Amino acid sequence: MAELRESEELEFKKTTAELRQGIVSLTSMLNKHGYGTVFFGIQNNGAVCEYFTIGADTARDISQAVRENIRPNVIPSICVEEYQGKDVIRVTAEGTEAPYTAYGRYYIRSDDEDLIMNNDQLLTILESHSSGTDRWETRSSGHTVDCIDEKVLIEYINKCNDKGRLDFMYRDMMDTLRHLRLIYKDDILNNAGYYLFSSDGPLTLKTAVYNTDEMLSFADIGEIRGNIRQCVDEGISYIKRRMSWSAEIVGTRREEIPEVPVRSIREVVVNSFAHMRYETQPFNEIYLTPSEICAFNPGPMADNCDPDSFASGEKRSVLRNPIIAEILYYEGTIDKFGTGFRRIFDECGKEGVRYRYDNTDQGFMFRFIRRPQQMTVPRSVLTIEESEILHLMRADPHISVREITERTGMSTGVVNGLVASLKNKGVLKREGARKNGFWMIESSITIDNTN
Repeated sequence: MAELRESEELEFKKTTAELRQGIVSLTSMLNKHGYGTVFFGIQNNGAVCEYFTIGADTARDISQAVRENIRPNVIPSICVEEYQGKDVIRVTAEGTEAPYTAYGRYYIRSDDEDLIMNNDQLLTILESHSSGTDRWETRSSGHTVDCIDEKVLIEYINKCNDKGRLDFMYRDMMDTLRHLRLIYKDDILNNAGYYLFSSDGPLTLKTAVYNTDEMLSFADIGEIRGNIRQCVDEGISYIKRRMSWSAEIVGTRREEIPEVPVRSIREVVVNSFAHMRYETQPFNEIYLTPSEICAFNPGPMADNCDPDSFASGEKRSVLRNPIIAEILYYEGTIDKFGTGFRRIFDECGKEGVRYRYDNTDQGFMFRFIRRPQQMTVPRSVLTIEESEILHLMRADPHISVREITERTGMSTGVVNGLVASLKNKGVLKREGARKNGFWMIESSITIDNTN
C-alpha cells in the first residue's frame, strides 16, 4: 500500500481506543462526500502505530459499533491490510441517506477535521437529499457506455414501446441513455445505468436450497452474476424451479399449480431489487428451506415504512431508487408504483398462503410459509426403490441418472426403468433441456416405506 495522508475522505486512528472518534470521522465524511475511510493502526502523521494489535474480535467489534452508533444505519466494509510492514484495519462506508448522525449529533468534514454541523449546513444537506440531486443512483459509476450491449438496449426500448409505457424512437445509444436519465457526464454512466444494463455482472444473487430449517446442510447453493434486470429474471426462475408444484385436470387439460402464486413471487423478487440499498452490499439472497421461501435485500425499506401501510393505502410508496423503479416500470417488470405489496397480500390471501416479513437496519426479508408435504402414498403405489429415487430427487431436483446409480448402487438400466415407472404413475416428470433440466415431483407426493 502506498504512503497515505489524512484528507476529507481519509482518517487515521492509532488504535481502537479511538473507535468513537473514528465513527465520528466516518459520519462526517458520509455527510460531506457520501463515502469515507478510517484506518486503525496508523498515526496522524501517516506512520504505522507499532503497538497496535488486531485480536480475533477486533473487526467484529468495529462493525458492531458502526452499525449501532451511525444513523441512518450503514454497513461498513472492513478488512485487514499491510501498511509499512504491519497489519492495519481499513473501515470503509458509503451512504446516500444523509444527514447522518454519530452518537446523536451531526458532523461535517472539513479538510481532515470533523466539525459539528451548523443549521445552514444541515438544511443544505436536507434540501439536496429531498430533491434527489445526490442519490446513489445519480452518482458516477466510473464506467463508460462501452459496457452496454446496444442490442439489449434496443430490445428494451422496443419492449417499452410495445407495452405502451414509452413513446420513444431509438436513434443511438447516447441519445437513449440520456432520455432514460442514465448518464452521469459525457459517456460515463451513473450508477442506475450501470447496474441496470451493464454486461459486466455488477450484482450477485446468492441462491440456496437447504435440507433443514436450521440450514445446516444444503441440496443446492450458488451465485448468479448479472445486472438488475438479469438477476430479477434469474431469481424468479430459480424459485419457480425449486418450489413444489401440483397438477389438476381441468377439462381435458393438465394444469400445473404452484405452492406459492408465481405473481407474488415475481413481486417480491422485483421489490427486493427496486428497493435495495446498493451501496452497502452488492448482493441479494434467495433461499428455500422445508418451511419457507425467502428473499432478502440489504437495507430496510425506505423511511423504515411498514409494507402493510402501503398495501392498505395508509401511506404512499417511498422509492429509494426512483430511476431504477422507473426503468423497470417502462418494460412492465413493475406493473404500477406502490401496489406491489397489495398484490402480494391479495394473491396469497386467495390461495391461503401465509407469509411474514422482517424490516431491520440490516435489510428486508420476505418469507412465504410453505405448506407441509402430505404423506399419502402407500407402498402399494410406490416400491421401496421408487421411494428411494424420489427422496434423492426431492433433495436435489438436478440430480442425474448417473449420480442416482452411484448413490443407490442400482444399475443404469434399473434406474431408467424406475424413472419410467414413476412417470407412468403420474408422480414424476422431467422439465427443461437434458443438460440443464430438473425433476418435478407432484407436491402431494411423499414417501411411505412402512409395511
